[in-house]
Parts: sequence; C-alpha cells; structure tokens
Amino acid sequence: MNLAGMKASGKHFPGHGTVVADSHHELPIDDRSAQEILDNDYRVFAELAPKLNALMLAHVQYPAIDEQCAGYSRVWIQEKIRQELQFDGVVFSDDLSMAAAHSGVTVVDRAALAIEAGCDMILVCNDREAAIKVADWIELENIPVNERIITMRAAPADEIANLYAEPKWEAAKKAVESLIKS
Repeated sequence: MNLAGMKASGKHFPGHGTVVADSHHELPIDDRSAQEILDNDYRVFAELAPKLNALMLAHVQYPAIDEQCAGYSRVWIQEKIRQELQFDGVVFSDDLSMAAAHSGVTVVDRAALAIEAGCDMILVCNDREAAIKVADWIELENIPVNERIITMRAAPADEIANLYAEPKWEAAKKAVESLIKS
C-alpha cells in the first residue's frame, strides 16, 4: 500500500483489545497495570511507529497511566507519542461524537480538549450537527490547519502500474483470495 502511495495509520493507540466495553456506547476503562500496558499494547505501537504516517487515539481510559481518556491526554500524546516514540506523524482523535468521548462536555469542548492535548486532526463523524458546530468553532477561533495534515496526502508512485507485477502484490492477492474462499 505504501508503494502505491497510500498512507498508513495505526489505531487505536495505545491499545483497545483488552477492554470489553464498546467505546461507541460507553467509556471503556483498561484496569491493567502501567507495566502491563506498556509491555504489551504500547510496545506494539512503539515497534510500528517508524513505519506509520499517523496514529489514531483510543477512546479508552488507562488510569494506571493517566486519568484522562487517551484522546484527551497530554501524557499519551505529548509524553508517549511525541517524546518517547519521537513520532512526528499525524495524531488523529477518534470520533468525538462517540459516547466514550463525551465526558459530560459539548462537542466543541471535546474538540478543544483533543487539540490542547496534541491531536493534529479531530474527527467528528456520524453527527452532522456536531460536525458543523466544530467547523464553525474552528473558523470563529481561527484555528490554523496543522501542517502535519499535509503529509497524509496520497503520493502515488510514478510507476504504479508496475506494482501489479511485484511478488508482494501476487502474494497479497493470493492471501485475500484464500480468505474469500474460507
């Protein structure tokens, strides 16, 4: 996909796999120890970060590391992503219209919290009215476009047609075909 010009995003940082609650409906809380989170989920992102163009935060709370939901956490975004991982790619919020993101505040407050924590791009999906409120707020407050966003534009390979002759393409095609047959 990178050879074809697509940008890769890892999600949901720092990990979403151990919680039961669905963040579309409620705020999941990951009760594991800091060491367990860092040694497992976080480690995977640390290894992948150099190969990724973006990271999307999880609407999950990890109280052993920070009381804030990861998407509003300066600890996760500034300390872990930017300083520890030295990740310079785009940091996306998850959808701010999801129930886990609400935290008892308005969608504009949520957008401000995500930006203040360090998100480069905030997402408001599946709620047109909320998206318009956030867009109006961004315009009213004259919030500048974060320059990192430009790096997410596709950069198609000069010889994209040649990618179909690549052994990687053939292997991927066969893998997908075998999954379809299953």
